[in-house]
Amino acid sequence: ALPIYLVHHLQPNINVMSRNTVVNKVSLEMKNNLKTALGELEFIATTTDCWTAYRRGFIGVTAHWIDPQTMKRCCAALACKQLKGSHSFSALASALNDM
Repeated sequence: ALPIYLVHHLQPNINVMSRNTVVNKVSLEMKNNLKTALGELEFIATTTDCWTAYRRGFIGVTAHWIDPQTMKRCCAALACKQLKGSHSFSALASALNDM
């Protein structure tokens, strides 16, 4: 890939998006596509998992469903968050509520 300064030198009128802009546009499109897909389903199962890695706690939420047209199993990560403190009931409940 060419460095940005070289791209602007070769094509001064080009408008290059920043990394954050690209990430935000892609994540927004993915979020909207997931909302549309989930909105058309009758049943969705969710799972929650909690783990520790490198002395840091995390909690994740996933959605699982069967595509009505293809009958294939599908899943999507809905959230992943770092947990502060112990993995007590109240900490997990609070984290889930926040997500």
